[in-house]
Amino acid sequence: GDHIYKMDYGKMLAEHLANRAALTIGAVRIPAAHSRRFGIFQCDDSNRVIGFQEKPEKGAELPGDPGYCLGSMGIYLFETAELVKRLSEDAALGKESSHDFGNDVIPRMIKEVKVQAHHFRAVDDDGGQPYWRDVGTIDAYYEANLDLCSIKPSFNLYDENWPIYTLWHNDPPAKTVFNEPDRKAEVVDSLICPGVVVSGAKVRHSILSNRVFVDEGAVVEGSIVMSGVRIGKNAQVRRAIIDKWTEIADGEVIGHDPARDRERFTVTDSGIVVVPRGADVIRD
Repeated sequence: GDHIYKMDYGKMLAEHLANRAALTIGAVRIPAAHSRRFGIFQCDDSNRVIGFQEKPEKGAELPGDPGYCLGSMGIYLFETAELVKRLSEDAALGKESSHDFGNDVIPRMIKEVKVQAHHFRAVDDDGGQPYWRDVGTIDAYYEANLDLCSIKPSFNLYDENWPIYTLWHNDPPAKTVFNEPDRKAEVVDSLICPGVVVSGAKVRHSILSNRVFVDEGAVVEGSIVMSGVRIGKNAQVRRAIIDKWTEIADGEVIGHDPARDRERFTVTDSGIVVVPRGADVIRD
């Protein structure tokens, strides 16, 4: 999916069973301006869903909370028999249905059976604002990742009470080399993974995935660098996403000249440069 969050699914299941619902939908508060990217629904005082619109231009705002809607997290708990029944009925409609959960299946269920909303909350139930982030655009993906480099990120990867597990590579420890004044390795406010080598380069507010090599004199700032990338000597990379196994040539400059970057790469409206997987970026 394209969402980042911490959630205890057991709490949602407990509510589903307690309510004897046919379907329970995970619900999150979102800005009304983002309605067109989500299923939007309305509930009564018991959190029973009474209305649902799939990606409307403007969703109905929450009562007493102007500017915000109740959006679907795309997380559903169905009673098995009910799900099988609904899918069979929808399939039998043929061309009369678009065979889509948001447009067809869920609206019919709301009219005929009990559909509940489970309001997303923090895993520790401390009453604080839970972390939930949509990363469905390049800019959102970039911002969510670099937030992890802050001193106290909202999404805490170091929380021992709710650890985040990921794929483990059997790589050696990350390494920085050279402590000489004219080629001193410098890594500041950054995440560097196992197998990374920063060789007399400067890395600031960036994320380096495993097996990245940054050569002497290079400067990497505000960037996300995927696995296996090699950044050459004296190269400059700023506000970029570099995909896997890419070779950045010695002296190459990325993220400093928007016009030149647009001739070669994808550049978002906010100026984030995306270098595709396996590219050989050779200096002109």
